[in-house]
Amino acid sequence: MKKLLLLGAMLLTVSLLSAQTLSRQVISSTGSANNQLSYTVGESVVKTAIAGSFILTQGFQQPDETAVNVKKPIEVLVNYKLFPNPSHDKVFLELNSAQALDLKFDMIDMAGKQVRNAEQIKFNGKVKKEIDLTHVASGNYLLRIMTASGEAVKSLKFTRTD
Repeated sequence: MKKLLLLGAMLLTVSLLSAQTLSRQVISSTGSANNQLSYTVGESVVKTAIAGSFILTQGFQQPDETAVNVKKPIEVLVNYKLFPNPSHDKVFLELNSAQALDLKFDMIDMAGKQVRNAEQIKFNGKVKKEIDLTHVASGNYLLRIMTASGEAVKSLKFTRTD
C-alpha cells in the first residue's frame, strides 16, 4: 500500500511539474547577399528551408540587420506656385528647387479628361511657365505635375473664369 501511495505521489508530482515550453516561431525574409553566421546557446537545432529566392528560418534568433532606404519625395524638394487663381486667359506655374529636376505637367478637368497634353520641364533653380487657358471652357481644372517617368508628384487646382 505504501508503495502504491508513493508511486501515486510521484506521478502526481511529475504531472504537476512542467518544463519550459517554447512556442514562438518567426517568419522573416532578408535581401542581403552577404553571408552571416550567428547562434544562441539553447537554440541548438534550427531549421532553415530554402525555395528559390525565399528563405524561411525557424527559431528566436533572426537576422537583426535592418536596411532602410528612404527616398525623399520630389514634392518636398520643390516649391510650387500657380497664379493667378482664378484666371481668365492664362496662369503661371512657378517651380523652385535647389537641385536639377526633370518634371512634366498636364491639365485635366474635374471629369478626369485630359485637356492639355503633357509638357516637359527641365530646370535647376527657379522656372516660370506660362499656361494658356483660352482653349478650355470655364470651370475647375487640375494641373498635374509628374516625374519624367509619369509618377504623380503634385496636383494644383485652379479655376478658369469667363
